[in-house]
Amino acid sequence: MNKIYLIGRSARDVELESKGEVKFAKINLAVTRRFDKEKTDWFNCTAFGVLAEKVASVYIKKGTKVAITGRVEFSEVEKDGLIIRHHSVIVEDIELLDSKSNNEEIVENKLQPVDADDDLPF
Repeated sequence: MNKIYLIGRSARDVELESKGEVKFAKINLAVTRRFDKEKTDWFNCTAFGVLAEKVASVYIKKGTKVAITGRVEFSEVEKDGLIIRHHSVIVEDIELLDSKSNNEEIVENKLQPVDADDDLPF
């Protein structure tokens, strides 16, 4: 089973990108080691689709504490006779861990009120 659980803080604001019709968000996550608080591990995480558009790009800003569940993918590229190995985390789930007041500020700036006269899908 290939599963990874990370809890850390975003090193920078998440930006939504696209390649063709596929939308994705890159999250650079700083994770402090449990028993050695002076060391930090850095993970390149990528969220796709709804997680990228509706969650990561809207709610994750520099310093936001999040829990990410996903899988690790490894790739190799040969460049000038050298093999460069790279790993990244493909995000399957995101949970925001910051205090409610911090998230409310973000939500107030991003969400639009729904007009009662609009056609609702339910």
